[in-house]
Amino acid sequence: MDTDLKKYPTRFYGRTWPFSLGLVYFVPCAVGLWIAVLSSIFLEIPVSDKITMGIMFAVFGSIVTLLAFVCAFQVLARRRFPFLQIHRKGLEIRTVGVPIYIDPVLHLLGFGTFIMFFIALWHLVTLQMFRIRKVRLPWEKMTVIPTSDTLAIGGWFDKENGNDFNFEQKPSSEYYAISYDCYSFGIPVAKVSEAVLFFRYNPDSWEVLPNWQDEGTEFGHDTFDFQ
Repeated sequence: MDTDLKKYPTRFYGRTWPFSLGLVYFVPCAVGLWIAVLSSIFLEIPVSDKITMGIMFAVFGSIVTLLAFVCAFQVLARRRFPFLQIHRKGLEIRTVGVPIYIDPVLHLLGFGTFIMFFIALWHLVTLQMFRIRKVRLPWEKMTVIPTSDTLAIGGWFDKENGNDFNFEQKPSSEYYAISYDCYSFGIPVAKVSEAVLFFRYNPDSWEVLPNWQDEGTEFGHDTFDFQ
């Protein structure tokens, strides 16, 4: 059974290099803007112009600083927590930040990017981008749809019964779904799909997998911060 773990990894971490590049870009920009705020005090210009210039640089500096913190948070979280981990009873999924979904019709009308900017700005100001969500899906109650460059996972859970996942939709049910593309993981998503499908359809290999870390929240979802 140990050969299964060597052939199929069970912990899959998110890709970090785009956010590392963001740090390289945003950190010097933030430092430069805050230096500009301090420098405006010593300029030989009218006081009103100093205040206007200082406020302008401070606003942009605050936004860029928040973006730098978002990038740093993403890098740390993606290195510390696996996006997807295979357990004996199912999958443990983590999402870092809040996904933004826009109706494709809005993109066709030309409003998609505009709306996404304001939604992302709202998530930034309300600090929702610093949120980590953990979801656990049992093997027998999930749907897995793999393709060559994507992996979709989902399942119904009953909000009135301790968030227990069900086979079918009920009036009190809510559907949880997440989709990964070729840019989600540090390895090709096809290798992730291969490992998930192998362990799902080979119960004899489950004994080599770890159990849930805390048995109290086996089925359902919760939100937590760094532990």
